[in-house]
Formats: sequence, structure tokens, C-alpha cells
Amino acid sequence: MKHLSALEVQYMAAELQQLVKAKLQQMYQPAKNKLILQFHVRNKGRAILKVSVPTAVYIASEKESNAKVSGFCSLLRKKLNNSILTAISQPGFERIIILEFSSKNSPFSLIFELFSKGNIILTNDSKIIAIQEKQHWSSRELKLGTEYKLPPTVNDPHSLDDKQLIKLLKNTNKTDIVRFLAIELSLGGVYAEELCIISNIDKKTKPATVTSTAAKKLFQSLKKLLNSEPFPSVIYENSKPITAVPIALNHYKNNEKKQFKTFSEALEEISTATAEKPSRYDSEISRLKAIIAQQQETILTGMNSAEKNKRAGELIYEHYQEVKELLEAVNTARKQGGWQAVKQLQKTNKKLKSIDEKSGKIVVDV
Repeated sequence: MKHLSALEVQYMAAELQQLVKAKLQQMYQPAKNKLILQFHVRNKGRAILKVSVPTAVYIASEKESNAKVSGFCSLLRKKLNNSILTAISQPGFERIIILEFSSKNSPFSLIFELFSKGNIILTNDSKIIAIQEKQHWSSRELKLGTEYKLPPTVNDPHSLDDKQLIKLLKNTNKTDIVRFLAIELSLGGVYAEELCIISNIDKKTKPATVTSTAAKKLFQSLKKLLNSEPFPSVIYENSKPITAVPIALNHYKNNEKKQFKTFSEALEEISTATAEKPSRYDSEISRLKAIIAQQQETILTGMNSAEKNKRAGELIYEHYQEVKELLEAVNTARKQGGWQAVKQLQKTNKKLKSIDEKSGKIVVDV
């Protein structure tokens, strides 16, 4: 599956605006790195959003036949089902798409990170409340209960002026301009080469040697590239599809092309064409993996329960005298004045957390 570049994420985020104000009806998770969101768009009907991290996000014609529900997906359903999608954005020039939802309980943000290993994150008021995979970098950590932070800031080509571009060219340690554009301006290889083509600059030129005049032309070409009219298409080589792009590119001027109405349609076409058909062995392996995963979950649940019971016993043993005295006080109070007397005792004893008259149970804080 094609990996979206930052510029392609920009075009996809714009294309997804048609889903704003749609109602999220259902969610599925056919694989660990995949998520399917089913929306109802007013006056249009059903819309399927396919997410595959760290590769792509796009509107699909139909959901996958093997759509499943994992524990992570169940949590997302609990928080987001029947909520309204209020906004879709790409922060800066990051390979990140953020969906903002409004529900009866609270606003939520569902974040798709399309770089490195990829991730799917749910936040509430910037706090991570669900995450597909805990991740750690030297400058950033993603885990439950922490504040979600974007990756360290990259150079956003949208906010650059010509003077800033010239300064970056002079200070870069990249050996040629195509690498500078691909990495330091986050354009990626194809769009970096495209910018060199439309700027009439040899891609092997050393950045520090670019003249002021050439740099200004490069800047003008950059702005033109960033604001190109959509021209979604699939690119072919030797009659085989090799990629999908959201705009017309000189880089592929000699290749056969097939135009589509949307970038999503082009991505779905390339995804279908390049997908490997699973063999009967793959199906059997998937079935066995599902059985193993279920057994592991059952074992883990049992272990967690046993561990909790063990710890409860240890706490009672450690605080035996306190618990014994409290139970004796509760029994005495109940004999003398019933549950009303026990409730009075609770007011003066902070360790007596709660009382259930019907079951005759109390909760003690040790």
C-alpha cells in the first residue's frame, strides 16, 4: 500500500472535509494497524473511511469483508459511536490527520499518525485515553494518561518566505538540493524531484551554491506546487499500476495515467491492484492466530484476577489488626443501633469507605 507524503496528506485532509457534520455509526478493526469508520452523511447516505497506519487514510467504496472488533476498537466504539464529526485537520505539514468529534459526554480527537510505525490515538482535552501502541522517542512519548504532543516542529513550506528558504539552503548539511527539499521541507522524494523539474534546477546541485535568483524562482515554484489544482490519478509503468498521486506531475509525464474524480478513488484503485491475495495457508494461519490471541486474553484475564486477589490478601494481612478492630466496631454498632449506627461510624472512620445494607458488605480502605 502506498505511503502518503505530507503533501498528499494535505490533499486528503481537504478531500475528507465532505465528512464534516457526518454521524459516526460504527467502527471495525480488521487488523492491528487498520481501522474502518462508517459514517452517515446527511443527504448522501453511508460513507466508509479506511485507515491503515502508517500508510494511508481515504474514503472507500465498501468496508472489508473480514471487519472485526478488537478490545481497542470496542473502547473507541464506546466513546465515539453516534458522535458527530466536527472537524478534520492536518497539523502544520505533518503526516497526521486529526478527526474532531462531538458527543453527549465530551469532545474527542481521533488521531492518525502516518509516519514511523504509525499509530491511532484517542484524546479527550489533549489527554490520551486510548492508544493502539505505546511509543517512545527521545523527544516524545505516547502512552495512556499523558498529554498528546505533536512531533518536534518541522519546516512548514507553507509558512516559509523566500528569505527563510535562502537561509535554510545556506545552513543545510544535505549534499544536494533534492535531499534538502525531500527531508528538510518534508516533501518526500517524488515531490522534491518535481520541484527541481519545474524550477529548472539540477537535483544534484549543492544547496549552498544556489544563487539568490534561483532560490527565489525555487520559492515561487514551491508555492505553485503546494497550491496545485487536484488531478488525482493512478500512474502506470509497463501496464502495471505503481502509485497514485493527487496532482498532475511532470515527474510522470511519460507514464500512462488514469484519472479519477477523487484521490480516495485513486488510492483505492492502487490498493486493490497491488494487494496480495491470501493463500489458503494464510487463512489457516490467521485462524490459528485468532485462537491463540483469544486463549492469551483468557489467561491474562485469569492472571490479573488472581493477582488482584493475592494483593488483597496481602493487604489484609499487612493491616490485620486495623481491619480486625474496624470489623469489631462495625459489628458492635450494628448490634446496638442497626445500619444507621454503622453509617454514623463511617462519618468518624475514614477507612470505612462504603456500606451496602442489602448485601451486608462494607468496603475498607487499607
